[in-house]
Amino acid sequence: MTAKEAIIRHLLSRFEITNVVGQRIRPNKAAQEETKPYIVVRTEGAKPNYHATGDSGFQLTEVRVTCHGRTETEASQVAELVRLYSSGRPAGYVPGTSFWIRSIMIRDLIDESQSPSSGDEMGYPAVVVPMDVWHNVETNTAW
Repeated sequence: MTAKEAIIRHLLSRFEITNVVGQRIRPNKAAQEETKPYIVVRTEGAKPNYHATGDSGFQLTEVRVTCHGRTETEASQVAELVRLYSSGRPAGYVPGTSFWIRSIMIRDLIDESQSPSSGDEMGYPAVVVPMDVWHNVETNTAW
């Protein structure tokens, strides 16, 4: 399991979020015709954590959660739900997995909404919830 998959599973486990977006939480991208509101989760990068004796077994993964809505208000409301039910999440396993999340830290929300450039466009309401996810490093035993 990756940090991206863990965050998707975490978001899907929160009734408060799925009550608004349903099961429309997608990895990497969503179809252009996806019904709004929806969420897209993607990984920005990962950094292993080392200390004096070597690899700690944990890493920091930067995860970008983009909340899309029919309006800027709706996109902002979805982003606030993601922040509320993710920031400060207690350490523990992702339900049904061996993936351990040590912590989720939310940085400032980023409004990436784009206004319509002409009268026939609808615009693009989106708010990003940037997350730093500390988690265990899963080893590949298939070598």
